[in-house]
Amino acid sequence: PMYADRVAVVLVRSPVSAEERAEAEKALLQLADSAQLQLLAGTLHQTKPEGAVSIVNIFAARRVVLPPLVIEEISGWPNPAVRKAVYSGLPNMVSPEAVQVLLGLLQRVSDPEEVASVQRALIAIAEPETSRIILQAAAAQKARLLPVLPYLRDPQSLNTVKNSFEKGQGEEMELAFAALTNWQTGDAVPVLLSLLRDKSQASYHAKA
Repeated sequence: PMYADRVAVVLVRSPVSAEERAEAEKALLQLADSAQLQLLAGTLHQTKPEGAVSIVNIFAARRVVLPPLVIEEISGWPNPAVRKAVYSGLPNMVSPEAVQVLLGLLQRVSDPEEVASVQRALIAIAEPETSRIILQAAAAQKARLLPVLPYLRDPQSLNTVKNSFEKGQGEEMELAFAALTNWQTGDAVPVLLSLLRDKSQASYHAKA
């Protein structure tokens, strides 16, 4: 533990080479205990970008769950390297308590990779209660949340997707169809079979 503490100082404060930083990251990945990792989370705001990237990579690899406020803070960092590390590791660093933060992020981000990372993070926390919250948010964020709905643990999610396919247009309809084909249980099979019998949806028959 003492050695891990000294290594952590290297990442947080010391000007080091890329090689030294990589060695420090490797050492912490193997040696740091949960208490030390949580202490590292509190240092992110004072860490140089290069060190912050390493720390975030460690959190993601060790599946360190960060508080929602920390998730909100680090997801808004302007440094491109830090931002990429944060969004790449996001699904491994969130808990159900972060659902509202993630839904807020999904509204704000525009980069396709960041959108996909937030969607994966929402899927990672899809428990019954969070599924209900996500499903409620889908009314206002259909395009962003339709890809998440096949993974929810809520019986109403299939009806939401089915309605989007039957009543939506353009992108919404395409996303709803993709969601139906990605459904994680057999519940969507009757909907897809019905689609195959509908001649007005012939363009989707080969894809179903």
